[in-house]
Amino acid sequence: MELQRLCSRRVFVAACVTVEGASESDRFLVFGSGTKLFVTGEQVRRPQLSVYPSARSRCRSGPRSRDLLLCVASAMTPPLVRFSWKRRRENGPLEELRPDQGERLELVVSGRVVAIRAVEPDAQYTYKYRCHVEHESGAADAPQDQEVSAAPPLPPVSPGSPGSAASSGEQDNWRRERQLCLTYVVLLAKSVVYCCGLCVLRASGKNERMNE
Repeated sequence: MELQRLCSRRVFVAACVTVEGASESDRFLVFGSGTKLFVTGEQVRRPQLSVYPSARSRCRSGPRSRDLLLCVASAMTPPLVRFSWKRRRENGPLEELRPDQGERLELVVSGRVVAIRAVEPDAQYTYKYRCHVEHESGAADAPQDQEVSAAPPLPPVSPGSPGSAASSGEQDNWRRERQLCLTYVVLLAKSVVYCCGLCVLRASGKNERMNE
């Protein structure tokens, strides 16, 4: 592609690292594997962020539960964003959510990027989570926070209950069943959220076309 053809267009390069090289006669840029190049005549547009109320999923075989956070970025140029999450505890300072705190899933549907984050509720405190994105136009935060309330306390176990008389082997089996159930619930929740999000995005796309 000749360089003259790109003079009237905007070129976006999505890369985490840019390496500059040099030869005897000229200097050049080297981009690593996986670099995406966007050539478009459109202006840069900031992403529009939408969040949805968190949904809590619970495993029937155990007391643990997880909240699913959903954030959607749309109507941006170029169509690339990087998601991150922050949280704060009851008017406390914002803190960055580490990658190992919960599972993440990102989907691209009809030009929209959907980010799903599964987090475990805290045993004592209620947290508010905020969706944050980085884009060519700059950083942006979701207009609303998503609240994850504290986990409800576990019911006390009476001395004569079967749980107090269970052997260590039975407790180990219960732990294994709980882990399997949690894994199944997370996979099922991902599938349900994906289907619901896809239906919502398709319906909103049809409404936009009808309004046009």
